[in-house]
Amino acid sequence: MVRIQDSELACMLSFLARQEEFVLLDTSRPDHENVESLLFLNPVDRLVCRGGDNPLDYLEALQQRLTDGLYLAGWVGYEFGAMLEGGIAGDSELFADRGTTLADLGVFLKPLRFDHSTGENNFPFEDSAAGRIPDDFLIENIHANMTEEEFIDALQVVRDYIAAGDTYQVNYTMKLLFGFQGSAERLYQVLRRNQSVAYGAYIRNREERILSFSPELFFRKAGDEITARPMKGTA
Repeated sequence: MVRIQDSELACMLSFLARQEEFVLLDTSRPDHENVESLLFLNPVDRLVCRGGDNPLDYLEALQQRLTDGLYLAGWVGYEFGAMLEGGIAGDSELFADRGTTLADLGVFLKPLRFDHSTGENNFPFEDSAAGRIPDDFLIENIHANMTEEEFIDALQVVRDYIAAGDTYQVNYTMKLLFGFQGSAERLYQVLRRNQSVAYGAYIRNREERILSFSPELFFRKAGDEITARPMKGTA
């Protein structure tokens, strides 16, 4: 398998630093099932689902764009699934806040492709900035989004649900928040080097940036076939 070289990655990130909207689906650990990296640029539209929207209508709008021969790339939050289930059950009050974005997908004509089986690609590696991206970034004030007491109380709620037979397993997590200054592209470069995965992503929607490095396949659909390979516990 042919991997994207460090010098090529630097050139591409230099190019992306000047783009306001893009989705990079990056396979830094290619194998026979993951042979492509994709770069989506210049969306022709955006489809956003917010709290209070009808999730089924949103899914229909997505399907219509796919039927039209367009591509969708972006992110869908776990909360979208919860709202979908709540909407089906007639209980979606928890997701009625219009300020909450639950899914954000760009609509694209077609992606640029890197074929890891051959090395053939049309990625923007020949960047005029010669691969120079700022070296500096600063991460500071790392802290959890809840106190120790709140975390312990939440675990007790989980135990109560399990004891009542309402569920058998909950992957309870918390967030780590931090301040950031500097180059998001340089941060992506460093994280990618330290966390080589088959399912990486760098998404930018103007001021919003998402850097993701996942080792697990949540969901893949090819024709009528669906493949899911979550890590132990996620399923």
